[in-house]
Amino acid sequence: MKKIFLFFFLFVSFFAAAQKKNTTLFKLYAEAGINNAHYKTPASINNTGNIQGIHSGLNIDYSLKNNFSIQSGIFIDGKGGKQSYSVMSVWGTYENATVKIYYLQIPVSLIKRFILKKSSNIFFGLGSYISTGLFGENNYFGYSWGVVGGYYTGSANVKFGKSDIGYSSQIYSIQKQIDIGYLATIGFEHKRFALKANYSGGFIDVSNADFKKGTNEVSNLSVTYRLKK
Repeated sequence: MKKIFLFFFLFVSFFAAAQKKNTTLFKLYAEAGINNAHYKTPASINNTGNIQGIHSGLNIDYSLKNNFSIQSGIFIDGKGGKQSYSVMSVWGTYENATVKIYYLQIPVSLIKRFILKKSSNIFFGLGSYISTGLFGENNYFGYSWGVVGGYYTGSANVKFGKSDIGYSSQIYSIQKQIDIGYLATIGFEHKRFALKANYSGGFIDVSNADFKKGTNEVSNLSVTYRLKK
């Protein structure tokens, strides 16, 4: 948590210094919206639905030539999904899980604006992101069979790190902490407000279990407000 506050302090300090140096090249945006997230999985894992999470943070926009700009920022993003899996063996297990994890995310994108008139434009962007898991929850229910079996249900806080969890229940309760991926954005800006649609997909399998593969995929609708003219 100390590292998170330190990074946030450095981010704000960098923007303040940049604003003093050149007030026309840098712009600061507040952004908030709703994520619709799921895991992209192979055929052996059933993706049974999406989860919703918040998207909130700050964006710095650095203007380049020809209506291009570089955007970066710091965000809290809710990701996860609903999945089910089964292991057919003597000690078999069937489980459904609903996982929601909040990440601290840093995106970097190249933005192109097409000017409609002096105060309005449409824009497109492509880039990448890196994020680190902060906290999350796994709500699960399932059935196990064998010598001792039966139905079970419960919830658990998501933990981050390596694990040899193997073929057991609650496999979604332990995840890899780092997520890296690509992102795309499109939007309409009028004066100080903008409406954006974002899409991101992960490059990294966030699971610790060899038989459960999954990358984060998130679509998002958000509103931004330019804090500095």
